[in-house]
Amino acid sequence: MTEKELPVAETGYSKKYLTEIKKIAASIPRKDEALLVICVKYYRFKRQFPALKGRASLFIPDLKMLINEVSYFEKDGKRWIRLPTYHSGHIGSDTGKPVYKSYFKWTCSDLCSHFYQQAIDAIALKIEADALLQLGKMMQDPLYEPPILQKADNEN
Repeated sequence: MTEKELPVAETGYSKKYLTEIKKIAASIPRKDEALLVICVKYYRFKRQFPALKGRASLFIPDLKMLINEVSYFEKDGKRWIRLPTYHSGHIGSDTGKPVYKSYFKWTCSDLCSHFYQQAIDAIALKIEADALLQLGKMMQDPLYEPPILQKADNEN
């Protein structure tokens, strides 16, 4: 083993799950050496916040890095993310609110904007895939009637 990898227990995911993610990452065709970002987990907040929709875990295969607790936002047709932050222990003098600092600092603005766009697209893809999976489960239920048929039955 030439590289030292985190023990499975420290990642929070099973070895089988991580192996599957690596296979998926290897199978995705890329045009160039762009940074690949995969959303491995997304959970939507049940309580509705104005813009904050949920949190995600992102995997970057090239760096062998997993980033948990990435906040996902949507508002007025715009989407953005915020990487995990920590409370600095200070209160802003002009706002009176806690000051948060990022764990990550980008040194290349092109890579930063590329990463953010890849992450947003990966989360959106995961949300869509989860919705399709949920629809598939509903359609397997023998009592499920598609909304179109329900509407047609109600009109008669």
